[in-house]
Amino acid sequence: MFNTNKVKEEMLLEALTTRKTVTVGERLIVPYKLAEAGTVRDSMAKSLYSALFDWIVFRTNHALLNNKDLEDNSKTLSIGVLDIFGFEDYENNSFEQFCINFANERLQHYFNQHIFKLEQTQHSQAD
Repeated sequence: MFNTNKVKEEMLLEALTTRKTVTVGERLIVPYKLAEAGTVRDSMAKSLYSALFDWIVFRTNHALLNNKDLEDNSKTLSIGVLDIFGFEDYENNSFEQFCINFANERLQHYFNQHIFKLEQTQHSQAD
């Protein structure tokens, strides 16, 4: 994995486990505590996923805009993720907001399935 992405394993390990600091002109490499290293790891993963999400959105938009048939039908062909509370209106959503909206959609779907199944069962029992 590291060779294909041009990331040297040693450099990644150093970046995730140490920080550089300068005191009185001396450059020190200080190891992170376990919890700090975990935070750095999680932050890097979040940044990578966010960058990948932005790239996918960019490539998808680029592909759609360069296709005349899709451009003519842009009003009917889209990908939407509902913000169930409806009070957030961002020009561009982040990967984190996408995940929140996706989780909300899954919860809403589960709720709808559960309630409709319950209603259907109660209706069947009433007959």
